[in-house]
Amino acid sequence: MIVTFFAIFMCTAPTSPVKNATQAPRSKEAGVEKSSSTEDIWKKRESVFLRCMPLDSAEYSLPKCAIYRKKLSFATKEGLCARASFRWYKSSFCDVVRNRMKLRKFLTAYNASLRALYLAECYNPQSPHYQQRYCVNFIKSLNALVRNVTSSCLEATAYRYPTASCAAYREQLYTYLKLNAPKVKLREPSKPGAPRVVSPTPGVVSRTTPPVTASPKLQPPFKIFGLIAGGSNAISGSKSYGAASISCQIMFSRNFGTEIGVEFDASPDPLDGTVPPKVSRFSFSALWFLGGGVKHTGFSFYVKGGVVQQELTQDTETLDSAVTLQLGGGVQLRLATMFSLNLEVMGIAPTPSNPDWENHEMHAGSIQFRFNIGFHFDNPLFYLLTPLLFV
Repeated sequence: MIVTFFAIFMCTAPTSPVKNATQAPRSKEAGVEKSSSTEDIWKKRESVFLRCMPLDSAEYSLPKCAIYRKKLSFATKEGLCARASFRWYKSSFCDVVRNRMKLRKFLTAYNASLRALYLAECYNPQSPHYQQRYCVNFIKSLNALVRNVTSSCLEATAYRYPTASCAAYREQLYTYLKLNAPKVKLREPSKPGAPRVVSPTPGVVSRTTPPVTASPKLQPPFKIFGLIAGGSNAISGSKSYGAASISCQIMFSRNFGTEIGVEFDASPDPLDGTVPPKVSRFSFSALWFLGGGVKHTGFSFYVKGGVVQQELTQDTETLDSAVTLQLGGGVQLRLATMFSLNLEVMGIAPTPSNPDWENHEMHAGSIQFRFNIGFHFDNPLFYLLTPLLFV
């Protein structure tokens, strides 16, 4: 029995922590061992690569090297060419790998729709996107990816654009960027025997040399943002009302834009001291410029429509509120690229909601004649100047 008790005591006695203590220092060196093991792996990969890839290698023709070259992944090529110690680091092989890495990064940063849009718009001086920050960054990225980008073959207004050489260049560039090149009607080549076009000597007119015309003047970059302020006169039945308005305009193209506006009743109070009800409006509208869109100088006609939130107030009390529609059009005269005069006619639909004010313009509907002055710019920070209009 004594022997049995001694055996049970020995089996249930706590174990010594010596094993755990001896393992603790190894965990501190795990990161170093892992780093050295990774380095060893890449050295082995480099060794196999240099045995099987060079044409003058003794093992190049071996079956195992043929299998290696067939199964060699791009990730392995990328990892080897990223190591400065790699023997082929400065070779044309690694240049191709790095260019492919740049292309993959470029295609990830700009999807297919953005690539097609920026190639068509960022090189066109008449585009609203021209010289915008995102276009400048796109051109820098493309120049870093493709050497000697021929911008004249991408600029739709350039003389070279519809030539066969530029069409071939665009086909090659678009294919490299995983896109379909735009179809352009090429300019017909000169007929055989036609007189050669040479630069005429000053003061001498040649019968066989066509007259030299000046190249068309490129229009300045299109202004996207606008700040519009002015006044209006509303006619409702036999009554008329005056108002002051201010609006912010954003053009998404030469034809389409949006406008957010605020309008306050500016009609004078009666001489008897009473305060009549007044209307304030908040509107959101869409604009469509007819023809070729907004012009840099001259007249541009447009149609406009949207929703209007109207409030009828007296002193500080809100008497009624309703939402309705407005529709109309106007003409814009651009005096310069930054300033414009706008004359428009808008019809506001009636909103019968409160019978106590059914005779008021808010519920009877109105026709508004508006005259505004516009300031157009590229940077939306200019909208911070809006408070100056209320000073």
